[in-house]
Amino acid sequence: MADIEAEAAAALIALGYKPQEASRMVSKVAKPDSDSETFDP
Repeated sequence: MADIEAEAAAALIALGYKPQEASRMVSKVAKPDSDSETFDP
């Protein structure tokens, strides 16, 4: 996981998400062909 992805996951965890959920959400939006509209928590 890249530094920015780890930072995003850490922020989600700080907001109360479980680490596994946070990692899954970050990996969904970290794909090069995705955008904010494809994000579905």
